[in-house]
Parts: sequence; C-alpha cells; structure tokens
Amino acid sequence: MARKFKTGTSALAFAVAGVFVAGTAQADLTAADVWTDWQGYLASSGYSVTASQSQSGDTLTVSDITLSLEVPGEEGPFTVEMGELSFVENNDGTVSVLVPESLPMRFSGQSPEEGEVNVVMEYTSSGFDMIASGEPDDLLYNYSADEVGFSVTGIDAGGETLDIGKMAFALGNVIGVSEMKTGDLRKSIQRLASETLSYTIDVTDPEEGGTVFVQSEFAGLDVTATGAVPTQVDMTDMAVAIDAGFEADANFTFASGQSQIRIEDAEQTFTADTRSDGGSYDVTLGQGGLSY
Repeated sequence: MARKFKTGTSALAFAVAGVFVAGTAQADLTAADVWTDWQGYLASSGYSVTASQSQSGDTLTVSDITLSLEVPGEEGPFTVEMGELSFVENNDGTVSVLVPESLPMRFSGQSPEEGEVNVVMEYTSSGFDMIASGEPDDLLYNYSADEVGFSVTGIDAGGETLDIGKMAFALGNVIGVSEMKTGDLRKSIQRLASETLSYTIDVTDPEEGGTVFVQSEFAGLDVTATGAVPTQVDMTDMAVAIDAGFEADANFTFASGQSQIRIEDAEQTFTADTRSDGGSYDVTLGQGGLSY
C-alpha cells in the first residue's frame, strides 16, 4: 500500500532523516547488535530484561519478554510482559525489526488497597516497517507505518475483573527516525511525523456508576525529542539521575484538533466540544528543573 503524507510533515521528517544518515556511519550490523541496543535502552531506564532467544539463519527471534522495574517504597516490582519480536539481518548490512500486527502486553504492579493489579493492552500495527543501520554504539532507526495503536483489553485488581469500558489510542500514516548513541550517557535524537492522532476514553466507574467520555482527533502531528540518560545510575532516583547528566527535551506541534467531552455522575453532567487551529507544546527536564 502506498503511503501519502502531507507535504509539511513529510518534508520535515525526511529532512531530519537525511541529516541523521549523513552523520551516521554504515557498518554490517547483526541482529544481536540491535537487540543488545534495545536491552541497553531499557536498562538505562531502570528495567531488567529477561527473554528467550533463538537464532535461525539471519533471524534472531526474541520471545517471552519480561521487563521488571523495582520501585522504591512499593511492595513489589512493576513488570511488563509481551510476546515475540524478530530481528532480521539484511544483505546490505542493515537489520529489519519485525513486530507482529497484534502484540498483547501485560502490565502488573502492586496496589496497597487492591493487591496485585494487571492491565492487559494490545499493540496493533499495519504496514509497519523499521530498519536499523549504523554502528552498534551509534544506531539509526528509520520506521514508518500505515497505522499504530494501543488499546486496553482487560483490567483486574485484587483478583476481580473490572469492565470499565474503552480506552484506545491510534496514529495514522506515521514516519519517524531515531538515533541512539551509547557511552557514559545514552543520547537520543528522535523525530516523528503523523498525519493523524486519535484517542477515545469511554469508561464507567464500576463502583459509583459515573461515566467519562472523551474523543479527540488531531491532524499534522510533529514530535521532536532529544535526551541523555546515564547508563550507570539508578533511574528511580531522579535527583541523582539529573546530577549524573540526565536531560530530556521534547516539542509537540499539531495543525488542528477537536475533542468531544462528556462527564456524568449522579449529581451533574459536564459536556464540551472544542476545536483548535493548531498548537505547540514544549517540555524540558534537566539541571534547570522541569519547564513546560
């Protein structure tokens, strides 16, 4: 399927891709190099990673992936479980990252009131393509997709299944580039352009019966982000991480947007319809503190 992008967002994305390609050396990557980079990225964020690995020819398959994060003060770790990813070595020295069109994910943690809480989500995509190139410590990822999305498919708390409604998020006609450089700091430069962004929240409080409905659509989304993460620091202590060089800077722009909102309980109802001709948001966190 051919992808069509609006001139503004696609031109910006391809311009940034050109800069990245010009500044990133090309070498013969292995599938293991790319999976090692993914593990390093997660480890720099504080997660420990376990998974099963199987190499067959030019393809490395990684399955039964579990991410675990120890959170100070909590009764147990926060964990994320997901299915299978594949990394395929290409003849030109690049590596293709294959993600299933449907990838279930389970998020688990401990709540003082409810005990174990599990949230099951589904990552979906169509026309997804990701190519990794460069050096093992200086990787460039180019990716695109017709659509990517997340939806919540189940929640249980304390052994009880909660049917709260619908929560879903989707990006349409996506193109992006991401560069990861590894050293004492893991530095990243990322750019994403998407023709559309939409999300729906339609939930009911299972105990009180109140409802929240939010449906939003945005066009011409453009995201630029840079970051530096210390590789040998406990990322659950943000003050220590910032002293060690952590910083993050992100800019979000969109061309237009609209939302419908309805919040209702036994005593009152609130409704709103909003429209916007576009906007821009900046968020920075580092030595200078948090600003937005």
